[in-house]
Amino acid sequence: RGLNEATIIPPLGLAYIAAVLEREGFKSSIIDANLLRLSNEEILDIVSKDTKLIGIYLNSFTYETVRNLALLIRKDFKNCAIILGGPLPTAEPEMVLREIDCDGVIRGEGEYAVLGIMQNIRRGFSPFEGEISGATFYEPNSKSVVKNPITRINNLDGLPFPAYQLLPQFKFYK
Repeated sequence: RGLNEATIIPPLGLAYIAAVLEREGFKSSIIDANLLRLSNEEILDIVSKDTKLIGIYLNSFTYETVRNLALLIRKDFKNCAIILGGPLPTAEPEMVLREIDCDGVIRGEGEYAVLGIMQNIRRGFSPFEGEISGATFYEPNSKSVVKNPITRINNLDGLPFPAYQLLPQFKFYK
């Protein structure tokens, strides 16, 4: 609520992440709750109970909604990792970790970072095992913040086309 209508644009970053995941054999879906004007409860009704990872785009406008959504996810999806990405986690990762119940955040480009997290989950490892680009999370034993460096994607031609089929029809966007 309260967002400017101009913010209703296709979430292409999420569509690129989904395309990378699908190319590697992972099933993905995108829920554009902004466009569809879904409540947090309606979002949770759509998400499959066997979901292993929920990634949420976060900016300053959606902060309160995402904070509340993360609490609901944590309560209803016990075996699901929660990661946050977008402008706010990139700019203020430690604040986001302190204030929102999530497993970690991804700063910068998320395509290969989210792929690395899903590969870890598939192998039964911790989501942030290894050098996940841009990952910021609490180290499990010491509770200190780990802030991995960001690795930029140099070969943009190596990315698949966005998973447009996972988005609502483009005619509904501004």
